[in-house]
Amino acid sequence: MKKNFIVSIVLLLILSALIVISFGIGSKFINIGEIIDIILNKQIFSSEINPINKKIILQIRLPRILFSVIAGMSLSISGLIYQTILKNPLAEPFTLGVSSGATLGAAIAIFISDYFLKYRFPIFPFAFIGGCSTLLILSIVLLKRNVSLFTLIFIGISLSYFFNAFLTLLLSMLGNRSYEVLLWMFGSFSNPPGIPVLLLYFLGFLAVFVILYLSNRKLDILYLSDELAESSGININFERNLYLALTSAITIVTVSLCGVIGFVGLIIPHLSRLLFGSKHRDLLVSSALLGAILLLVSDDLARSLLSVALDYGKEIPVGVITSLLGAPFFIYFLIKNRTVV
Repeated sequence: MKKNFIVSIVLLLILSALIVISFGIGSKFINIGEIIDIILNKQIFSSEINPINKKIILQIRLPRILFSVIAGMSLSISGLIYQTILKNPLAEPFTLGVSSGATLGAAIAIFISDYFLKYRFPIFPFAFIGGCSTLLILSIVLLKRNVSLFTLIFIGISLSYFFNAFLTLLLSMLGNRSYEVLLWMFGSFSNPPGIPVLLLYFLGFLAVFVILYLSNRKLDILYLSDELAESSGININFERNLYLALTSAITIVTVSLCGVIGFVGLIIPHLSRLLFGSKHRDLLVSSALLGAILLLVSDDLARSLLSVALDYGKEIPVGVITSLLGAPFFIYFLIKNRTVV
């Protein structure tokens, strides 16, 4: 326990350092001394504060950094709980078709904007409704007794194929505008919501995190076996539905705000188990920190690589970076730990 606590503190310090560094990364580089002066609103490392750099840090990069950190925490925690509840090491926040429903909703919003309204309609409400529709269908299925975990997973996969069929149809009808949907499907933090929305987003995540943390013993037992859970007096159906609903809810909000970002919810829980063992008390904290670090670093790369190498102001979808970083690691992990699947 002492070792896990120390490692968690180290991860927290790394995340804090990366947040400060991230303020300086982008199409315009800002040195750390000036960043600290702007954040503290004091002239410690520089003779005067550049008003343009202050605007860049506080109005552009601060919301984006907070956005990536909260999204990383949300997707990682969701992935951990999905793997625990579904007892499937390959489960992730998008296993049950939530992302496909949200993506279809986003495509519908763009389609309506193009063909009916002739002005840009906000994507978030439609993506949110699409994700919630998937969750509603799954909830109806879960209300029936004796639904096995494998059945639930297959229903989720079937829903993904169903939504993707309609998505393909809409993409073919959108023509040039289909690029906007494709870009959204790889995720981006380039258009973060305002600070009030981010605060609500964080409070929602925090509420889910606290509920899960207080239930860490139940999660430990559920991960071991249903028989042990029943003998311990745990209402398996209620607990499973509750945890899936909570994590699916924050996944839907995350996907609706930033698009689909793969691999975060898949690899981070495995990395957490590798470093911290099997106790969910430690796994919840470590997964949140590692997920925040991964998405923060990925977003730093996404918004700086093209600006440095090719064109000022261009950036890569963050989902491309997470996939490029995550795929080799996960392949190595599977080869190294063959017992995981």
